[in-house]
Amino acid sequence: MKQIFVGLILVCLSSVGAHAQWRDETGTLVAEGDLIANLAASDFVLLGEVHDNPTHHELQARLLKGLVDAGRRPAVVWEMVPVERQIDIDRVLARKGAGRGAFALAEAVGWSDSGWPNFAIYAPIMKVAMEADLPILAGGISREMAMEIMGIGLDAFVTGRGWETGSIGAAAQEVQLDAVFEGHCRLMPRERLAPMLDIQVARDIAMAEVLAGAVTDGADGAVLIAGHGHVRADAGVPLHLARLSPDTKVAAVGLLEHEGTDPLPAVPQFHYVSATAPIERPDPCEDLRKRFGEHRSGTSAAD
Repeated sequence: MKQIFVGLILVCLSSVGAHAQWRDETGTLVAEGDLIANLAASDFVLLGEVHDNPTHHELQARLLKGLVDAGRRPAVVWEMVPVERQIDIDRVLARKGAGRGAFALAEAVGWSDSGWPNFAIYAPIMKVAMEADLPILAGGISREMAMEIMGIGLDAFVTGRGWETGSIGAAAQEVQLDAVFEGHCRLMPRERLAPMLDIQVARDIAMAEVLAGAVTDGADGAVLIAGHGHVRADAGVPLHLARLSPDTKVAAVGLLEHEGTDPLPAVPQFHYVSATAPIERPDPCEDLRKRFGEHRSGTSAAD
């Protein structure tokens, strides 16, 4: 009966906004109502995005609304807000009236100076969370934290903060290193990327700590809003959740970009995926090519 109720909700939600075709880790199509029912049965729901794609944020908002309509009241954890800004979030949530809105919260945490895409594309998610009076939690690391990690290394940083170990195993490290290498447009030799890898893993640990802590503090599960690289079941936040919060169910949802008309192939590193067309954006590697002195298109320092 509960699944029928959830399905009826999603029929209404799917009639407006972004269209999505969902597949599970085997590549099998999944109806959105069934997806919501499965997410609602999970302790942790990780919604991984391409940061500057507005459609992905529409879909995240829709899934979160589906969870709320299914009776769940999860905490919502944000990669984009450093953990030190939780006090600013709490001050806004304690207000009444217009001063408690989504954009007021973004202003309070310094979003416009953070380097993340315009908050307007994230606002639909925040509005769902605030209208449902869900706990809103900062889960990211600041630039200052990142610089500290680069200076002292991940192990020392984790120990100093009382966090769980940052070890993720050789296979997961290789996956993460590949992502960092591609993220730097193959312009830096892989052996020089260890500090960036440490930061990537630290972000995963920070988010896992906040997610697990939310449930320990009594939240009805938790939803993560983060880049899709962080929610990968084989290398990201789920690895740390398995250690911090064993015997809980995690659902990793990857929102990806996919060109062409061919169906998205199976993506086993996520439990569920949906793909949208890439948005138009400047070549993200151009600035890095200039910094590394690579002016010829397609060349790299790693070639």
